[in-house]
Amino acid sequence: MTDQQDGAKAIEAALNAHDIAWKGAQTREMCVKSAIAAYLAALTGWRLVPEIQTKEMYEAGEDTFVPSYTGTPVSTPGLVWEAMLNVAPKPPGLHSEDSER
Repeated sequence: MTDQQDGAKAIEAALNAHDIAWKGAQTREMCVKSAIAAYLAALTGWRLVPEIQTKEMYEAGEDTFVPSYTGTPVSTPGLVWEAMLNVAPKPPGLHSEDSER
């Protein structure tokens, strides 16, 4: 299955979840949280993170740097990204297992 097909299925699942949540939700806030949680659950391997990195994310990325033989600190983009994701704030109102993706 292609990424585009995966994305289309995730969007369809999110829209269906939104319809169900809208009908059963008592407030708009509950509806939005339910729809976001369902959408995130449909996106295996994806996480919702802030548009702009937080101070904690920046510091975690910096902490991955190690001195090299030239004296210039180095790291790999994957280690920096993983460290930043690990300290990224979770979206409000979502269960921890939903935001761990």
